[in-house]
Order: sequence, then structure tokens, then C-alpha cells
Amino acid sequence: MENPILSNPKDQKCQFYIGHEKGVEFFCYPVFSTDVMHDALSACVSYLETGASAIRLDCSGAEYTVILTGEIIYILDDTELPQIHILNFGDFTPKNFCENVVGCYKEMPESWINLTDTGIPEENIEQCERVTRKNFDEMVERISKLLELL
Repeated sequence: MENPILSNPKDQKCQFYIGHEKGVEFFCYPVFSTDVMHDALSACVSYLETGASAIRLDCSGAEYTVILTGEIIYILDDTELPQIHILNFGDFTPKNFCENVVGCYKEMPESWINLTDTGIPEENIEQCERVTRKNFDEMVERISKLLELL
């Protein structure tokens, strides 16, 4: 996939990246890649059903909020409150964001559902991974159907 928003899921970390042709770009390395994928898919379902949603990113000390609204994506850097930095990604819309996130998941679904070393008891990991996979697959299917309606 070209320019994936979510990539390199391993060791419970991944890269979150959005770039814009006019030089505006944002990237960070959120902890707990399974949570990031869940939150991104969930935000896409919410955005496509209601027109707005947000994702909170914990990037090892830095914290960001990604807002999907209307035809615009904003990223708030709330690490240094009360001063909030806002990035706007122009023509890269929430719809593009959701299509990209679905592509990231479909490319390597098993890598987004690795619950090893997350604190879940070893005897429960396989069952939790199956439930998580089912949940992710259902959200991806819902997003795909909602995107078709646009």
C-alpha cells in the first residue's frame, strides 16, 4: 500500500503518518498498535455514521487528538496544554483516511491483532485474538459498506 497511515506493527508499537503535498505532515509512534487500529476503525465507523469523530493517540509521552469532521482532518497536539497546535491536511479527507486505514488492516490483519506481551494471561490470548479479529473484521465490513454509499 502506498502511503499507509498505520504501518510497521510490531512489539506493540506502530507508525501513524499523514502527509500533505504542501509539506504539512504528522507522524508519531503510538504504543499498543492493537488499540490504535481498533480506535481508528471505530472512529471511521463513527465518522461515516455521524459526520464527526476523534482518536486519541498516546505516543510515549506525547499526546495527540485526531479529529475527523466534515471534509477536514485536524490533529491537535495537546502535549503542551494550554497551547494547542493544530494541523490541517487540506484535500486529504476523513473519507480518504478511512479508506487508508481499512487498507492498512486488510494488508496484514494478523499483525494488528498480536496480543502477546499486553498483560493478557497467556492461556487467554488465543481466544482474545479471535474475538478482536472478529470485531475488526466487522468494523472493516461496516466501513466498506458505508464508503460505498458515499
